[in-house]
Amino acid sequence: MAERSALLVIDMQNDFCLPGKTLFVAGAPAIFDNVRESVEVARSKGVPVIWVVREHHPSGKESTRGRKRERERERERERERD
Repeated sequence: MAERSALLVIDMQNDFCLPGKTLFVAGAPAIFDNVRESVEVARSKGVPVIWVVREHHPSGKESTRGRKRERERERERERERD
């Protein structure tokens, strides 16, 4: 099973983790050491570490749609090159 394992680290972003940031989560700093240790152990065992983040535009508007459109345009450009 280890060859199919990965560590997912989700939303360890400055806006959630640092006091004074717009989306700060009060409990976030309490998990830093555990996350750091988990990442170190995973890497030492050759387990991939995948950092999952989501962009948040300062205005609060949805960033995902724009990224989706950009990926679609990139795929279209790749098809045109082939």
